[in-house]
Amino acid sequence: MPGSTTILLVDDDDAVRRLVRRVLLGEGYDVLDAATPRQALRLLGSFPGAVDLLLTDVTMPELDGFELAARVLRRRPGLPVVFMSGGSVPASARSIPGPLLEKPFALGELLALVRDALAERRAA
Repeated sequence: MPGSTTILLVDDDDAVRRLVRRVLLGEGYDVLDAATPRQALRLLGSFPGAVDLLLTDVTMPELDGFELAARVLRRRPGLPVVFMSGGSVPASARSIPGPLLEKPFALGELLALVRDALAERRAA
């Protein structure tokens, strides 16, 4: 639900991160953004409010998106995760369930996946 929903966005590509952030903000979501997985973990640890969704790239330095998601889920069990990737990721390589959005993607597709993931969490 825009306006009261916070998304943690993690992508090491500055241009992608800025674009996705701008689109999410334009839809009324609150966005915490990080350029690296370690920065995201620090941000998550210091953010006093609720985080409602993790939106993360898969291939990044330090940790991949799946390991980041595993660490985030240890702190925030049940948090929905949406993955983004510049290349296909075999299902066998995925350690955390969640939709995978392949780059380049349509912004409408991104927003639909975000809405669906948030709706599934509210329904659970």
